[in-house]
Amino acid sequence: MNITKQIRNNVLEASQNKGFFLTIIICISFLFSFYWVQILNPNTYMFSEVGDGVKTYYNLQWHNKYDTSYLQLNSMNYPFGESLLNEDSLPFINNSLKLVSNIFPSIANYSVGILNSLYFLFLFFGVIFLYLILIKLSVSYYFSALAANAIAFLSSQTLLLNPAGHYALTFVCFFPLGWYLLIRYLEGYNPMKFSILIAVNIFFWSFCHVYLGFALLLFMICFYFFKFIFDNNWYFNKKRTSLHILIQILVPTLAVLLLVKLTDNHPDRIDMPFILSYRATWSNIFLSDISPLQHFYKVFFDLSKIHEVKWGKTGNYIGFSSTIALIILLFFAIKHLLTKNIRSTWKYIDNQQFIFFIASIVVLLYSMAIPIKYLSEKVLNSLPLIKQFSSLGRLAWVFYYVLTILSVSFLYKILHNKKWGKLVLFLIISLYIIESIPYHSRISKSTKMQKNFFVNTHLDKDQKILSQISCKQFQAILPLPKFFKYNIPFSTSHNDEIINAAFISSIYSGLPLISVYLSRPSVSEALKTFKLTMPGKYQYENKTIMSDDRNIAIVICNNYMNKLNENELNIVSKSDLLMQSNT
Repeated sequence: MNITKQIRNNVLEASQNKGFFLTIIICISFLFSFYWVQILNPNTYMFSEVGDGVKTYYNLQWHNKYDTSYLQLNSMNYPFGESLLNEDSLPFINNSLKLVSNIFPSIANYSVGILNSLYFLFLFFGVIFLYLILIKLSVSYYFSALAANAIAFLSSQTLLLNPAGHYALTFVCFFPLGWYLLIRYLEGYNPMKFSILIAVNIFFWSFCHVYLGFALLLFMICFYFFKFIFDNNWYFNKKRTSLHILIQILVPTLAVLLLVKLTDNHPDRIDMPFILSYRATWSNIFLSDISPLQHFYKVFFDLSKIHEVKWGKTGNYIGFSSTIALIILLFFAIKHLLTKNIRSTWKYIDNQQFIFFIASIVVLLYSMAIPIKYLSEKVLNSLPLIKQFSSLGRLAWVFYYVLTILSVSFLYKILHNKKWGKLVLFLIISLYIIESIPYHSRISKSTKMQKNFFVNTHLDKDQKILSQISCKQFQAILPLPKFFKYNIPFSTSHNDEIINAAFISSIYSGLPLISVYLSRPSVSEALKTFKLTMPGKYQYENKTIMSDDRNIAIVICNNYMNKLNENELNIVSKSDLLMQSNT
């Protein structure tokens, strides 16, 4: 008996090893077919040259080159700076890179390339953990290898590379890793070890991007809630279950809140207003105008509804194969219900998988702003922590990964023993990959459009003028026309050309910017900075907020001289011209 069991385990291990290598081969082949130029030249390109993308590159490189503090980001909002943990610049990764750059300073010059490489690395790890989850669900190794890649490639997280440039939100592995750790904990082997790993994982992703940690946390809370409803004996049959759940959920939550509170010395921050336009909808879950199947969808649906909300441009499309699986499962459930044989449905989806599914649906509803959108403004204002999470559509990734994984598992169970079943299953899984091709075709082209202008050799003639500002002569840079990009009423912004010019001059000189590109700033600090270029009685004297006696460098884009207001023109008239380009 022991010999038979050992042989079976050896065969199983050999199969899983084959699947593991097959998974890697498929992943690498796919990535290199679309991104070989970016993978081999990671520091050559900026995946997004506008908006939040270039701002993240800028803050990452500035922090590693010039900041002396690990907790404060002084690249913008001069002279106040900003708390790194409150700025969208991947604080955990940012400071990890800073630790290395303190030993090897030249590493800071490769910040853009390192961040670009992390997208591919985390997509690769996402595929690995999706494969491991499918193996846990008893899907054969070759279908697990194919499906893991297919699901990762179709993830709409990729679409945030360009033009949005929300790089941390493109890290595909965040949810597969978190879900896999939860599955391992539920197996009951060394529960304390996996409880600690789950807590550390949530803490880590929260400081890559807070939405990633929040998505994991919300899924865990929903899972344990429904676990209690549908399987409450589990709570009483397992030792120290309550302690483990507290470690997994409460410890990382308190750690994140406490760390942010203790390290933030900027007063009166705003609460982010609740925004309905960045929510998920049924249209951007089940429909796609990017998919090769869009012509089929157009016959039955109005695809213009996908863009009714801003999140629709990215969406959380689950894939046609997942829709097929849902329809078949619903058909079986209704059939078994009518024949009073509902338990037969559990042949295809067991109790724990059902709880995963229900938990993901609750997270999906929350990503649609349900029930928040029905609350009054007064109630919302009493819940400032909830208002911090305004782009709720991102949370629908939880539903995407759970549904696609369970769809593959379900289809495998009903097809793999049927005649032609394996071929049909192969085609259905391949459809995920086919639908993902337009995603990556578009992104592979757009991420090669802009050379990394933080590398001197990539600067054009006019940009090289911007790189020659002396850090000894000046204390800070004021770009004109000014840009103050806040989520508050007195924000202003101008063309990305002005913002990029400011970032270039700041990176090469090491001088911070008086202008600001922040989400949730201190209102009082923002107002003081904003008043520096306001006319008349509203103007703030520089001496009231600046203790440094050195001059301020003014960077002006000639193409926008006609955009300068009266007070900005007055500032220019009192300034000395040091250098000028021909354009």
